[in-house]
Amino acid sequence: MYQWSFIYLYDFFSKKILILFFFICFSSLCSANTISIMTWNAGDSDRLPPSLNEMYEMINKVPGKPDILILQEIFSNNFKCLKELLQFEYGIHSSQISSKILNLGILSSYKISNSELIVFSNKISGALKAEINTNGRIINIYCVHLEYIRKKTRDKNGYVNFKFSEILNILKKEIYLQNPRKIEAVTLLKKSGKPGKLTILAGDFNTVAFSSSIKEIKKYYKDAMPFFKSFLSGTYKKIHFPVKPRIDYIFHSPDICVENFDVIRETPGDHYPVISDISF
Repeated sequence: MYQWSFIYLYDFFSKKILILFFFICFSSLCSANTISIMTWNAGDSDRLPPSLNEMYEMINKVPGKPDILILQEIFSNNFKCLKELLQFEYGIHSSQISSKILNLGILSSYKISNSELIVFSNKISGALKAEINTNGRIINIYCVHLEYIRKKTRDKNGYVNFKFSEILNILKKEIYLQNPRKIEAVTLLKKSGKPGKLTILAGDFNTVAFSSSIKEIKKYYKDAMPFFKSFLSGTYKKIHFPVKPRIDYIFHSPDICVENFDVIRETPGDHYPVISDISF
């Protein structure tokens, strides 16, 4: 009897120790480098963009300055001023690479070694890539802005007004039919790899989470937002609809772990910032 008890205890504790061992090993693989990244469309489509002071105060309210700040709809002069005000050592703006007016920017506490601008076929949307050296490891950051959904009507306060029939029609196109965002997502994947190593795709994708373009990206990249949050965390506020749509995302390659994720429920523009702590 005592022999069987000993065998049972040995078997029980050996399994627990083995599980703990694998947990420690896995945790160590995902925590060599931990950095925070934030993406924000800093514009406002119905009026002049937020002032430099409004943008600075918004970013400054985030607990702890992000290590990498990914910005869409950011004019080059505001980008340069934010770099100085927020004391980022490194930065790259789309205007430094091309005369195309895409207004994309990446600010970083780590050295940017290489950069590239991807201009989509419509010439008004694209992605800015930066290779960033984080303590000896290169992470590829893509600041993404896909084409917006056209033919929107707004009220005097700039809020989008859609009839229910219009919403259904938009969803049909986004989910089932070929559309500009799907085409651009495929182009982006060809450039970034399927998936690329240590790669982040972040920005304003201008489409909902169950669209064909997002499904295409999720074939190769993981969504940083936990599933239980995804239907409750809208990122576009200026729309008359009970549930605010989520159109801003952070996607990561499988070799990156997500430690934390949040949507900042405050903005001087029409998009809420999205922030995540990642490790690799």
